[in-house]
Amino acid sequence: MKRLNVEQTVFGETIEFKMRTFRFTSGGTQSSDPQQQTIECDLHLEPSATIVQEQAADCTCYTQETCQRDPACEALFPFGSDSNGSEAIIRDLHDNHNYQIRITDDMVAIYKIQNGMMSFAQGRVLCDADSDAVGAPGFLSMPVPRNDAENRIWFDIVSRRTTYLDIVEVLPVRNPRQWVYRDGSPATYLPWSPREPNGPTYEHNVEFGWSGLNTWNDLGDNRRNWVVCTYSLPAGAENTCPWLNDLA
Repeated sequence: MKRLNVEQTVFGETIEFKMRTFRFTSGGTQSSDPQQQTIECDLHLEPSATIVQEQAADCTCYTQETCQRDPACEALFPFGSDSNGSEAIIRDLHDNHNYQIRITDDMVAIYKIQNGMMSFAQGRVLCDADSDAVGAPGFLSMPVPRNDAENRIWFDIVSRRTTYLDIVEVLPVRNPRQWVYRDGSPATYLPWSPREPNGPTYEHNVEFGWSGLNTWNDLGDNRRNWVVCTYSLPAGAENTCPWLNDLA
């Protein structure tokens, strides 16, 4: 994204890219003579895009697809207005990066089970790489179930295998021990297995699936485990973003 001075023809229908200027010119019959003005506007550097007169006047869109975005759907995702939009990003994950969509009564999961077992740090690297690949840095993480229903759904998705969760212990170790999500906010849902967590010296990460149970266990970050990269949406997101149904 760049902030540009845009030479605008109010009655134009197409944008033609030339050097660092977007010039709005007519693609058909004009209802009056072009009116030129200079405005400051955020636009993607794309060679061409079709817009209508009203959009050109206030510079709110740079393609028809942008203007067709549903604000309620966009609000479910952490993408800015300068992104390609939620549908384009999620379709890219689905079509080009092997992500799946699971729609349930309790949540909608966008996820990929990575190939092979790996350390916690390696898992985070893969999730970050997939986020970067679709132009949405920091978007994906490992699962963070926040209630019993989500925990059961994730346990089913990973086929009861031991899998890292994106939750880590606050260091230095405190008494009582404290656990946080990746953004640093406290993890309040912690369904530990009996006698867990029990490794304050070196077990500062979290998994589920230990001994075939969906309860949680603390472990060291170098143990090889399954990794899922995901973004979760609330129940009913498929109604707010109907295109999710096409991908499920």
